[in-house]
Amino acid sequence: MTTTISFPAIGTTAQLTLADDRCADEAEALMRRRLHDIDRAASRYRPDSELLLVEAIGGPRRVSALLAGAVHTALAAARETGGLVDPTARVGSRANWRAVELDPHRRVLGIPAGVEIDVGATGKAMLSDRIAREIARRTGTRVLVNLGGDIACAGGGGWDIGIADDHKAAEPDQVVRIHGGGLATSSTTVRPGHIIDPATGEPVQSPWRTVTVAARSCVAANTASTAAIVSGEAAPRWLAGRGVAARLVAHDGSVVRVGGWPA
Repeated sequence: MTTTISFPAIGTTAQLTLADDRCADEAEALMRRRLHDIDRAASRYRPDSELLLVEAIGGPRRVSALLAGAVHTALAAARETGGLVDPTARVGSRANWRAVELDPHRRVLGIPAGVEIDVGATGKAMLSDRIAREIARRTGTRVLVNLGGDIACAGGGGWDIGIADDHKAAEPDQVVRIHGGGLATSSTTVRPGHIIDPATGEPVQSPWRTVTVAARSCVAANTASTAAIVSGEAAPRWLAGRGVAARLVAHDGSVVRVGGWPA
C-alpha cells in the first residue's frame, strides 16, 4: 500500500512517498539521516556548518565527501548554464563561480576571501536524487522524494505529480505523470527576490513567475528551471535547446510549454 511521510527539514517540507508501506520506517530514518548530514555539511544558516567553517578559515582544505559533492554539483550547474546559475551570486556582489577551486578527487576546496558559496538549491536537488536511489536500492520498492518542490523518483513505475506556483498549495494547477528522473520548479512568487541575477547582483526581474522542468534527474531539472528564470524572454529557446520538457507561467498567468510538456 502506498504511503506518504512528510516533515519539516532544511528550511522546507520533506516528503517521502513509497509504493510499499512496509518499508516506511527504514526509509524515513534513512531520509532523516541524509537531511541531517547535508545540513551539517552545507547549511548557510548554522554557524557550525562545514561550509561556513571553510569560508572562515580560508585557503584550500580537505572537506567531507558530502560537501565536495554538493560544491561539485553547484559548479557543474554554473558551467553547464554559462553562469546563469551561479552559487556565488548574492545581492550587491558580482558573482564569480570560477574563483571557487575544487579538486573533487582529493576533496580539496578553496574559497577565496570575500566569496560566499550557496549550494542550497542544487544541493537540495542532489539530495533528492541520492535519497530516492538509495531508498529504492535498499528497499526494492518504488519511491518518490520531494524536498520543497525538488522531486526525484526511483524504482520504476510512474507517479502523478501536481504542479503549482507554491508547493504548499491545496490544489495543483496541473497534474503530470513522470516515470523516472526528476522534476523541479523555480518561482519568483513564493520567495520574491531569492533568485539573484549573477550578471547584476540584484534579484532577478523575470517575465516568468514559475518555471517547472522535467529532466533526467532532479539536479538537471533544478538547474534548468533556475536558468530559465534568469534567462528571461530567451528561456523557451534555451530550454528547447537542451531537450527538456518545461512549463513556463508568465506573471499574467499565460502558459508556455516546451519540449512536449506535459512530461
